[in-house]
Amino acid sequence: VAVNSFGDIYEYRDNRQIAGVYDYEKKKMLNTYEIMKNQGRVSGFSMKNTTIGVIATNAILDKSQANKISQMAHNGFARSINPIHTMLDGDTIFTMGTNRIEADINLVGTMAAEVMSQAISNGIFHAESSRGLLSFQDVCQIS
Repeated sequence: VAVNSFGDIYEYRDNRQIAGVYDYEKKKMLNTYEIMKNQGRVSGFSMKNTTIGVIATNAILDKSQANKISQMAHNGFARSINPIHTMLDGDTIFTMGTNRIEADINLVGTMAAEVMSQAISNGIFHAESSRGLLSFQDVCQIS
């Protein structure tokens, strides 16, 4: 998964915010949803956001099953990103299968949501600071 979301990122297991709007003066994370509510509109945010990912499985899939798994994997986005699927995002998940084993699509889709959440967290935990934007690692050192 490549994470460049408009929404804040939360570690899905403990709901701890790990990325988002950062107040450099107060050295703390802010809540994008609260900012939106207080402004009554979305302004001052970049329109170049998206989170895009791939679910790869060894399951035997037809097109409709792959689409369903992608749909279910979006639950991983919703567990980890808030707000999600705004007009400022192009959030997309693709699914592909190697067609090696029979598998229950419900189970594969449920697992896909979990691994997507984990992949989002991993992306934040392992990102590096760039162009003046602090990474999770740097924010943790400041706090």
